[in-house]
Amino acid sequence: MDKLTEFIEENSLDPVCLLNLIDCGYTYENLQFIENDDLNFIFPNREDTALRSEFRAKLFEWKAKNKKNLQTLNQPKSVPTQNVEANMQSGPNVCKLEHDFNKLHPNRQFGLTTKWEDTVPKLMSYYNIYLKDNFYKKLFKSLDDSVCPSSKDCILFMCLHAVIKPSHRFTVTHGNVKSFRKATIEDSVCSTVLQVSEVNDLQNHLEQLNNKNVESNTPIQPFVIVVGTELTNLTEFYVSFGEHLYKFSSFVLALDICFKVYQVFGLKYPNESHKVWSFLQEFMYNISTPFDIKHSNVVNVIEDLQKM
Repeated sequence: MDKLTEFIEENSLDPVCLLNLIDCGYTYENLQFIENDDLNFIFPNREDTALRSEFRAKLFEWKAKNKKNLQTLNQPKSVPTQNVEANMQSGPNVCKLEHDFNKLHPNRQFGLTTKWEDTVPKLMSYYNIYLKDNFYKKLFKSLDDSVCPSSKDCILFMCLHAVIKPSHRFTVTHGNVKSFRKATIEDSVCSTVLQVSEVNDLQNHLEQLNNKNVESNTPIQPFVIVVGTELTNLTEFYVSFGEHLYKFSSFVLALDICFKVYQVFGLKYPNESHKVWSFLQEFMYNISTPFDIKHSNVVNVIEDLQKM
């Protein structure tokens, strides 16, 4: 039994506390860094209020009792944008990331996680009318009661790329010959979501992705990794940032953190999927900045969904 599990059992806390802590990237060693602001992220749902209060009381009692034995370490600070690459080895603490995001965009941290469920039926109605791409139309039609919620959420997000199509163009050089390419729907999807059959396959896929990005002269940005032999039966969800993987219990949670990495570290959205990330930013999080690029089809999709 690991120390985090022991902490939960010794304090007679609900096992849900353990699951939430693991989802947030916490270990026994960094329980000491949890502050009041972090509790709303660890227990984000309204029905968790009693659980949050009980956990807070037991945690702070434990911290007071073990104060002399706890390491005198400081909570990691957010990494300045210009030093992102130099600090990728340590990776961001997920709860610290949430804290920094909330300071950057107050009261916007639960935009996706609270709005997604209500948006799903609207997206399905919208796709029934406007989804034209044959592959994604077939994928959308495959959704039935046998598909688990996270697989359904992933497919609905991927279909979004087929109605908010990329318009990015770039130059490809083969020897002395230059040619122009327009980003495809698949390019847009692949810059946000990578599907692998198992985690052990990841390295080969990352190398292929790196070669593709070298060809288009664009850096590899944070993205979501989904694990499963079929999109309709996904089992694991990660966010890739630098050389680190962060595991989450659902696709929506992974997508939420991936978006927040872009925001907190001031990273540019990939050119291929810029429109889709812009849609999430405006529609799900209600965030606008002076640097936003307005896309007419993003505006149109948002207006249509708001009318539903």
